[in-house]
Amino acid sequence: MNSESLDVSYIHLLHSKAILALFLTACPEEMLKIFDVVAMEATELHYPDYSQIHSEIHVRITDFPTINNLRELRESNLNSLVRVTGVVTRRTGVFPQLKYVKFNCLKCDAVLGPFFQDSNQEVKISFCTNCRSRGPFVLNSEKTLYRNYQRITLQESPGTVPPGRLPRHKEVILLWDLVDLAKPGEEVEVTGIYKNSYDGTLNAKNGFPVFATVLEANHIRRREGAAKNSSPSNGSGSSSATANDANETNGSSPFQWTEEDEKKIRAMSRERGIIDKIIASMAPSIYGHKDIKTAVACSLFGGVPKDVNGKHSIRGDINVLLLGDPENGL
Repeated sequence: MNSESLDVSYIHLLHSKAILALFLTACPEEMLKIFDVVAMEATELHYPDYSQIHSEIHVRITDFPTINNLRELRESNLNSLVRVTGVVTRRTGVFPQLKYVKFNCLKCDAVLGPFFQDSNQEVKISFCTNCRSRGPFVLNSEKTLYRNYQRITLQESPGTVPPGRLPRHKEVILLWDLVDLAKPGEEVEVTGIYKNSYDGTLNAKNGFPVFATVLEANHIRRREGAAKNSSPSNGSGSSSATANDANETNGSSPFQWTEEDEKKIRAMSRERGIIDKIIASMAPSIYGHKDIKTAVACSLFGGVPKDVNGKHSIRGDINVLLLGDPENGL
């Protein structure tokens, strides 16, 4: 209720309006702007005063079928819609960012604008269109539109890094109501637009024009049990049970099990010596090293996530530090 985001399934869009899904993949930035305008107009038909709650409604694309690894992103993916997974390693604070700017002319008191604020450079005006003077001009804070802005660093999940390689990372921009949806340490799926921007530091370092790449998020979903703790009223988090069921149906869930699987697991938990069986199943081709195998087995299990009064969540995962020698073979 009163959400700033509207979730739209890409699979549903592909089946109902295939041409829109095709244009969305090729030109996501332009298409999402059109989707946002249409969503706001449709909402105001039923709720004429909705603009007093939110100035804009943002369409969030879910269930995008193709998942890329961070290290697979190339120039062919620029300015297109991509879906990646990874672990959040760093998160900045939330800052107000200018979107549309208006200025006051101090000589004739005319209001100039609105001017669209590009994320790469500051908007500056050279003269007043009313009195033709060259200023001075001041920012009109009351009529200027701001939006929330945050950056996170997304790193490859440990299971997706090739052996002997270091995990790669990518900067992700969160706007509007997407801020603070992901915390450091959480594994998330991000659907967004892969963009490039001018980076003077890279140019000075390499001696020739090089562009830095960044992912502007359109939709974020926390994987595993973290998604269950988010508020169901926030559409951008896709945290409702229906959304989770749809994600599992489309194969985006990290694991799936049936009631029969659960019955077998509960039956195994009552077997005598189940702990020794689990430990023995760790690297069975390597003889001995029971302590090391016990530590590896413990890392596969976790406790129960706790939500303290709905304000503070505690993960149930177990942190295991395994120190060994290469000759162990593990």
